[in-house]
Amino acid sequence: MDCKRAQSMVTPYILKKLNDKELEEFLDHISNCRECYEELEIYYTVHYTLQRLDDEEGSTVYDVENALQNNLEESRFYVWKTRIAHFYRIGIMMLAQIFLILVLFSQVEFWRTGDLQSNPVYRLLSGDEEKNRVEDRKERSVSFRRKERIKENTKEESMTEPEPPKEPANAEGISGSDTDGKGKDGKGE
Repeated sequence: MDCKRAQSMVTPYILKKLNDKELEEFLDHISNCRECYEELEIYYTVHYTLQRLDDEEGSTVYDVENALQNNLEESRFYVWKTRIAHFYRIGIMMLAQIFLILVLFSQVEFWRTGDLQSNPVYRLLSGDEEKNRVEDRKERSVSFRRKERIKENTKEESMTEPEPPKEPANAEGISGSDTDGKGKDGKGE
């Protein structure tokens, strides 16, 4: 904004007739341009003094500079507040759009499958998804513990019970435990 335009906005600023964008530009220019600030100060002093004379009949001392600073601070706060409100509106609009997309996705999925409970959005919103995750974690935990117990039991069994030695068989197929001296056919040698 140039000085000529800013000076033309002094009176509309005092009368609070600037829109939000013009007000923001005007305040930015006034805070950076000493000449335009002095112009505002002069016009504001005249306006403020005339307004106070109409309102009060007695002679009082006016603190015009403080009144101007308060007015500028109020205007800056208003600009800040409108910016924040703008961002909140954008955020709310985005959330509404996301919600609408989820609803449309759910509806299409319902038409396709005919079962609302199998829909991922439904499971997420109803809490079923979280329940499934918790149950899966429990199952994995139990399965892991079972495998660990089986490993431990196998190690213990292999350490405590040695395998019995196998008896070697002789050439005729008679084992070493055959003590009666009879062969395979039950007859003696």
